[in-house]
Amino acid sequence: MNALTVEQEFQYEVSRAFGVPKVFLSEYDDATLSNISVMEQFLWRNTVIPELRMLEDGFNSGLVPGYETAGEHLEVRFDLSGIEAVQESQSEKAEREGGLVKNGIMTVEEARAELGL
Repeated sequence: MNALTVEQEFQYEVSRAFGVPKVFLSEYDDATLSNISVMEQFLWRNTVIPELRMLEDGFNSGLVPGYETAGEHLEVRFDLSGIEAVQESQSEKAEREGGLVKNGIMTVEEARAELGL
């Protein structure tokens, strides 16, 4: 086996084992701007966020109880609001809000408020 084949096999195994799309391991053969965005969303939703949730659970069950006082409940949660890959796009929000208005679940004014208009 030559070095290139070994590297490709290694990338494949790492990608498979850790749920990391190959494009993030410098394998750009099939990469386009469109599918890289989708792969980034996949990475966050199927690999990173589940790992973060497991860390949160560990902190909340093992570490946090030692810092709680009577009547106080503490909880560790990672703030993902700044992660663009897991945020709903403005057009997706508008489509969702439009469906809620169309089905009478929400008023036009409520939808506009949700969209920041």
